[in-house]
Amino acid sequence: MKPRRGAPSFLRSNKRKSGRDHPLIETYSLSQAKASLGRLILKVEKGATVYIIRGQKRFVLQAVPELEPIPTRPPGYFQFDQEDIALDKKLSAVNVIPALESE
Repeated sequence: MKPRRGAPSFLRSNKRKSGRDHPLIETYSLSQAKASLGRLILKVEKGATVYIIRGQKRFVLQAVPELEPIPTRPPGYFQFDQEDIALDKKLSAVNVIPALESE
């Protein structure tokens, strides 16, 4: 993409075609993205693809779907039953760290 002659860098078009099947993809430097992050998020919400370039690396700004909430466990869900308590007592006797002997 050739910049237009005589136009300052902030007025140059940052749109380029990525192929026949894709709409225009917008690229922004990191400093441009910081300055207009709110507007970029609105574009992403509408379905546009926005790339942010930092040095030689390219990042995609995209919306993340909402996560499902973690289900609430009923009271007593994590209680030990008698079998678990017996096994815990049996293993605790073996799992003792010996005391250090002083002098």
